[in-house]
Amino acid sequence: AALAAELLSTQMKHRLPVESFTAALLHDVGNLAMARFLEPKHLQLLRAAEANGQLSVRQAEVEILGIDHGELGAIIAEHWKLPDPLVCGIRYHHAPAGSPNPIAHVVHVANAVARVVDSRRVGRPLSPAEAVVDPAACAWLKLDAAALTQLADLVDARIVEVLKRYS
Repeated sequence: AALAAELLSTQMKHRLPVESFTAALLHDVGNLAMARFLEPKHLQLLRAAEANGQLSVRQAEVEILGIDHGELGAIIAEHWKLPDPLVCGIRYHHAPAGSPNPIAHVVHVANAVARVVDSRRVGRPLSPAEAVVDPAACAWLKLDAAALTQLADLVDARIVEVLKRYS
């Protein structure tokens, strides 16, 4: 997602928020906290809800835990005293329309592109819920489906380049 935000900033005609890369890098910090601190039974319930297709990951988080990973990540970011734009990018990365800050649109699209690249690399198609990209975020960034595909291609190529350096 951070690579997508970085590459997106080079493709845009208007300036993106300067915090976009950092917000995209940190957007799933709530997932890390859940993975580290949740009891195995809660993690199994979340996985089962997703695997059975009963709920989206976020819906399962709210249903089972009372909070989703974006909100948890924002609470952590606030505790760390990170700037408000970063907190907004983390909190609203799945629901950018709810944010007062455009950084949420950038992080949302960067996250969507990262999911596409990941699905290509592991050979697993995206579920319908995973494939959703908020139209308002695309409109704000002036991106269409072709531009999103091109951005995913650029991110994929950049990953290959980075991996060659460290192989």
